[in-house]
Amino acid sequence: AGTAAAEAWTVLDTDDHGSLPMASLIRLLEDLELAGTVGSSERLEAEAMVSELLQDEVGLISFHEAEFAIEQFRQHNRSVSRRKEHDIQKRYHISDSTFKQFRPQLLWLYEIFTNLDEDESGLLDEQKVMELLAEIGFEKSDEADKKLQKQVFMQVQKLSEDPDRVSFPGLLDIVRKLRHIEMAGKEEEVAAYFNAFDFDRSGSIDVKQCCGILIRIGMQPKSVKEQGGIAQLFEELDENGSGTFVLEELLMMIQRIGEQQMQINRQWENQQAALLGISRKKTADLRRAFQVLDTTGSGVLGVPEVERALALLNWRMPLPTLQRLFDEIDEDESGQLNFLQFLKLMQKVKEDITAKNMIEESKKKQAVLVGALAAQA
Repeated sequence: AGTAAAEAWTVLDTDDHGSLPMASLIRLLEDLELAGTVGSSERLEAEAMVSELLQDEVGLISFHEAEFAIEQFRQHNRSVSRRKEHDIQKRYHISDSTFKQFRPQLLWLYEIFTNLDEDESGLLDEQKVMELLAEIGFEKSDEADKKLQKQVFMQVQKLSEDPDRVSFPGLLDIVRKLRHIEMAGKEEEVAAYFNAFDFDRSGSIDVKQCCGILIRIGMQPKSVKEQGGIAQLFEELDENGSGTFVLEELLMMIQRIGEQQMQINRQWENQQAALLGISRKKTADLRRAFQVLDTTGSGVLGVPEVERALALLNWRMPLPTLQRLFDEIDEDESGQLNFLQFLKLMQKVKEDITAKNMIEESKKKQAVLVGALAAQA
């Protein structure tokens, strides 16, 4: 965790002054997921605590002071989180074994669940559950995988009191089952790596050996955020503090890292969509449209698929105009757009159509005015 903080500090302290202004320190806390979202109670608490730190004569905060503050934040957040976790366990009668398995993610999963529970019924239908699964790292483009997710939903839903929806404990059961299925599919490959790195045949490997395996399978961290997430996973899975991991723990680690990487990518896409002025709901709608049109699961769309997207939205645009806007977004001239580029194109298309509609409306008003003046003459 300390290494992650130092890495995040280095990224922000570009001039290597050894100190940062308050705003940059808040951003550092964001990178370490300690500051909460803008306007949240967690963010206000973080800003208040940062304002109390010792500053130099020009208002900068040293790394030593920041490091002390980061540890304070972690301790404070852990204390608050523990209370909330136990409240959720008690409210939903979650078993101790399920609580133990999901505790590190419980609050986060519950937040996403409640955000999607728009009618506050405490239940989600199949579409909302699939949307949630994609948010937490289970997004699938392969039709067979999507079918499997729906089958698991139906298995859990049959045990629900509601005929079409599942509760929060039901969601946890779905995630548990999907993890088990995915881990089983990886077990043979991971076991081969595990045995290759288990030099003394003790049945366990240390952190360095785990990292070696992660590098071999291409799951090494590529950002400060990923590095912090992996460091946290090592801490979570090493329950006895031995610094070693058995095969089952390595499997869970690889599964969770894969989920984390997809989560980070999804969060970044949502942030970029928000910067474009696209709401969370509209982003989700466009993502579903993108996935429907991406029949090959390649993660990209060409002009023909975008034409179909416009037809689905009942937006009319001449093909030459669409091609021109498409080419503006397609900077590498590949003839294909990924989801973020697709969002940018949809925003441009909407702006173009809106501008033309305003011009047409203005022309109509002018024609009416001219007609009225002519009638008076």
